[in-house]
Amino acid sequence: MTCGALGVALGIVLVPANLLTVAFMTAAPLLVLALMGAWLLPPFTALALLRRPGVGLLTSVIAGLVTVPLTPFGWMGLFQGVLWGVLCEIPFALTRYRRWPTALFLGTGLVIAVIGLLPTYTTYGLDQMSPLALTLAVGLTLGSCVLAAYLSVLIARALGRTGIAPAPRVRATDAPA
Repeated sequence: MTCGALGVALGIVLVPANLLTVAFMTAAPLLVLALMGAWLLPPFTALALLRRPGVGLLTSVIAGLVTVPLTPFGWMGLFQGVLWGVLCEIPFALTRYRRWPTALFLGTGLVIAVIGLLPTYTTYGLDQMSPLALTLAVGLTLGSCVLAAYLSVLIARALGRTGIAPAPRVRATDAPA
């Protein structure tokens, strides 16, 4: 139930991000790259809140389904949900879902930003930008994904204080970065 609620709520947040992406893809690619982190909010928030295997993927898929009828990307929204959900789950799976430090969220956001930059290099014309614009584009993308990871941790902590999720066991390895 919590994954469903998070997926719908954060999927609604993704709708304007998708619409802005369509509107500014060619005219303002830097704005689009600055929004990349929005797609990390559903999986990271679920992982930070529930700390269970698969919740990031499930929440991200639900968020993607919310965008299907509401954005021009259609079913591609579901594919995006699966892609972002899997990428966010991998580092936590590698720790066997036993470590939840903020630094792991931030590092994952950074790695996903780099991965996300690869297909956008020609799609958004990064290969034709001046060195200054290219540096700005990379910085906005990295910053957006790391910021989304950190916001997800903060949102999860705030939701956890309301009693939405059972309080996870806190270990020394879970200390904030």
